[in-house]
Amino acid sequence: MRIYLMRHGETDWNREGRLQGRMDIAMNATGIRQMQEAGAGLRDRGISFDKILASPLRRAVESAEIIASGVGYCRDDIVIEPLLTERSFGTAEGVTYQKRHERSDEEWGMESVEALCCRALTGINRHIQADRGKGILVVAHGAVLKAAIVALTKGKLGFNDSLVKIGQGNVLLLEYVAEKTMEIYQVYPDHTDIIYINL
Repeated sequence: MRIYLMRHGETDWNREGRLQGRMDIAMNATGIRQMQEAGAGLRDRGISFDKILASPLRRAVESAEIIASGVGYCRDDIVIEPLLTERSFGTAEGVTYQKRHERSDEEWGMESVEALCCRALTGINRHIQADRGKGILVVAHGAVLKAAIVALTKGKLGFNDSLVKIGQGNVLLLEYVAEKTMEIYQVYPDHTDIIYINL
């Protein structure tokens, strides 16, 4: 089974270093270009999917649409999955990353990491049965994708683990190669070293 994880393209708030959370911010010109290049890069590498999932937020949907077009799918091939919506950052949405650390998650009223991990896993698992061998592509957001990695590796990789990072427009592959072994590596823009996880 293959699960591809992709972070949406850049927004102005990304560039400004602001927490977006549930705010429905559109991609900027750089983000659109990132997605166009990623779509072409995935096509050139011969990477395709059984299904494309997207968070309902505009920046993720737009990213998924551009990727779908780039690899030869149509918009109707995209499934909007509400459980892949970005983490709620509470009253911290819109503040800078630096200011975010002036208070605890609880003080800001943020969705807990535990709840986020459970939600992300449920959102992905309900679509895995449709996997016919090529895998699924999940187009979403930084925090919810990190939570998915935590959940899919059964906590072997932590939420703030620096071993796995997902930049804007990057695509990670999580592949089950045996009953209790997973490989994780970046397939776009560059191929990174494989991380082996014993589940």
